[in-house]
Amino acid sequence: MALSFLASFVISLVLTPFMIFLAKRWKIVDRPNERKVHQHEIPLLGGLAIYLGFLVSILFLQPSHPVHFPLLLAGLVILITGLIDDKYSIPAWQKLAGQFIAATIIIFFGDITVTYINVPWGGVLEFGIFSIPITYLWIIGVTNAINLIDGLDGLSAGVSAIALLAMSGMAFIMEDVYVFSMAVLLVGSILGFLPLQFLSGKDLHGRHRGPFSRFYDLRLVVVGI
Repeated sequence: MALSFLASFVISLVLTPFMIFLAKRWKIVDRPNERKVHQHEIPLLGGLAIYLGFLVSILFLQPSHPVHFPLLLAGLVILITGLIDDKYSIPAWQKLAGQFIAATIIIFFGDITVTYINVPWGGVLEFGIFSIPITYLWIIGVTNAINLIDGLDGLSAGVSAIALLAMSGMAFIMEDVYVFSMAVLLVGSILGFLPLQFLSGKDLHGRHRGPFSRFYDLRLVVVGI
């Protein structure tokens, strides 16, 4: 587990400068305008480094786990949708379509749905036939929530890392090995991305990283349920 965490951290750390180079070469950058505080173009491929670090580390840790393929495929859909948006600024409905496809992969290929929630006053609230639409709303809604705080260096990535650390703590208490290990590995990938952003302000993750990381936060919550 420790080696996988280290691998996710190192891969993300090493790949982030390379992604900055590619973003500049391919002109996948955030250009300054009257609504933005930065005064120069900022490369937007940090999320790809996070994804690759996470991918390699989980395949190293648990290469044959049945949940891996739908999780990784859905995450890839989110990542590609965000990359296209970073490059071409696609309409909101197209981004929503990509998120809907990713959620469909999780629900129908991963066989993962929110079937109930624990209620504060005791007991559980069963969703029954509404579990699938509620899962769609849960996944797509919270995937987009991170965009509301995106904009400052490291803010959305830091919030995602904190949420994942809290999730890993709860999974550890509940003895859920899968959710614990996945949360820790994703934290490693995010932490590998953060140093260069904090030190230089060179790399923003772009619109693909925020939804991607929040998407995996939600996947882990749903898997845990």
